[in-house]
Amino acid sequence: MTSLHIALEDGFADDTVVLFVNDDEVFRKDGVTTRTQISLADSFELNVPAGPVRLRVDVPSQGVGETLEVDASEHPFVGLSVRDGGIRVRFPEQLGYL
Repeated sequence: MTSLHIALEDGFADDTVVLFVNDDEVFRKDGVTTRTQISLADSFELNVPAGPVRLRVDVPSQGVGETLEVDASEHPFVGLSVRDGGIRVRFPEQLGYL
């Protein structure tokens, strides 16, 4: 197992957010709202299997979702934002809010 740090960043407004790793639900939270002063709605850490995993994020309250493959040993930090009718994904070297 290895750690994957997730930050829910911009574009969340009283939303439900659901994350899956390899089809297993690992996170669900209602009322997710971005604090615009710091561009952060929430952040958390997941333990995921070593190697590539399939990460799916759904924001059903906005009708958007995204599935991507992530290897936490290469990209231990993932930033997720809701923008332009979809999910924007970024892989920073670190997350300043953790």
